[in-house]
Formats: sequence, C-alpha cells, structure tokens
Amino acid sequence: MDVYTVFGIIGYTVCHQLPERSFFLGGHQLPMCARCTGIYIGFIFSFIFFLMFRRYRNAGLPDKYVFAYMIIGLSIYMFDALSSYSHLRSTTNGIRLFTGLFIGTALPMFMLPLAKGLMYISNETETFAKGSDIPFAILPAFIVGLVMYMGIVNFLVTYYLISLLMIAGYFSLMMLAWTIVFSKIKKITNKNWSPGQLFTMAGIAFPLQMITSYFIHLIAI
Repeated sequence: MDVYTVFGIIGYTVCHQLPERSFFLGGHQLPMCARCTGIYIGFIFSFIFFLMFRRYRNAGLPDKYVFAYMIIGLSIYMFDALSSYSHLRSTTNGIRLFTGLFIGTALPMFMLPLAKGLMYISNETETFAKGSDIPFAILPAFIVGLVMYMGIVNFLVTYYLISLLMIAGYFSLMMLAWTIVFSKIKKITNKNWSPGQLFTMAGIAFPLQMITSYFIHLIAI
C-alpha cells in the first residue's frame, strides 16, 4: 500500500473526494476536496498559533472582533455551500478553498477555550483570542492557500506537505472535538476523569468514527 492510498483512505473518512472539486499537486489529487482542504489547513495553522503562545491557559471567551470574524466567515461559507448545492449559483474550487480557510482558522479560537472550560474548574476570565490575534493566526494558512491556488509550487513534494498539513488539521480538530464531547459528559455526570483519561477516550472514539464513516461511505455509493 503506497502513501497515496493511505492519504486517500484517511481523506475518504471525511470527504467525498470528487475530482472536479479537488486540487491536484504534483500530478496527484489531494486527499480531500477544496473546501475540506481549506478547513483543515486553516485549523492546523490557527491551532498551532494559539498553542505556541500558550493561549490555552486562558478560558475567557474570544472578544467581539473574533466573534465578528467567525460570523462573517460562517455566513460566507454557508452561502457558498448552500447556494451551490441547491444549484442557485455555481462556485469554484478557489472560493471553496478560501471559505473553508475562514471557518478552519476561526474554529480553534472557540474550541480551545471551550475545551479548557469543560475540562477544568477555573476562575480564569482572561480573553482567549483577541482581534489583534486574527492576522497572525490566519495569515500563514491564507498564504499557503493562495500559493496552492495559484499553482506556484505544483510539485510532488508540495503534494506531500499539503496532504500532511490537512491530515494533521483533521486529526487535531476531531481529537479536540471528541475531548469536548467527553468533557461535557464528565461535567454532566460528575465523573472524576483526568485530562489524560479524556484524551484517551477521544483517541479511541476518533478511530472508531473514522472506520464507521469509511464503511458508511462505501455502502452509500
């Protein structure tokens, strides 16, 4: 089994992988469509930014500028997705990519403080993300997206790098999402689960989700 097959299987657990809605680099189709590519590349760059600057120590809600960024990005994303799926208008892979980047870069700004607030009993109210963080959190992802869209570095090595970035974003987002789910269950049931136990449960649930999703996808086509 070669690396392209492995990447493809991972992408198949979350994405339709339609060739006409995907980018090709170095002669190979990326493991996920343009919209998923934007979401997961955006997520991993924003996620790394907030981890590097240890913002996970803050449990306060993002400020109004971050909320505005999320609302605007979500509105553009939903408009593009719904209007194109309902055949009201046509869209392009470039639009799919950049609307995905909007959502992907915004998600860590809300998911990380939510996870901390559920995992720990904390009185910290310091704002997790501020408007001044937005350019630094999103710029690397949008630069990568622009370079990829313009085909400036259409090489095989670029295929590997972009594929690894989106898979890292996919794994990080889903692990964080499952951690939030189990943290919420912990809070509702008053369980005394440690952060390590929560991460372990997330690490079990996510592969099971991938396997289930993969076979449902196979059955559905």
